[in-house]
Amino acid sequence: MDKLISCSRCAGFIITTAAVCPHCDARPSRRRRIAVLLGLAGSASLGLTLMACYGCPEGGGCRADFDAGRDTTGDATGPDGGTI
Repeated sequence: MDKLISCSRCAGFIITTAAVCPHCDARPSRRRRIAVLLGLAGSASLGLTLMACYGCPEGGGCRADFDAGRDTTGDATGPDGGTI
């Protein structure tokens, strides 16, 4: 079942997939789609920032390999060129 939104010109109800309002032939606003996309992008960037600051959740696996000194990148040399 399609969702209904209100027309910005005549306040009549239209289906979200409609190209024009059946009452006044106005095009539906794209502001809602843009707002949803911006909200998703903001949430993703907030999540990535928090993971960069605080690391992965406990038991997530990414910190366990690092703390145990195991190489997870495939490179067996340390920052000074020596082996780990």
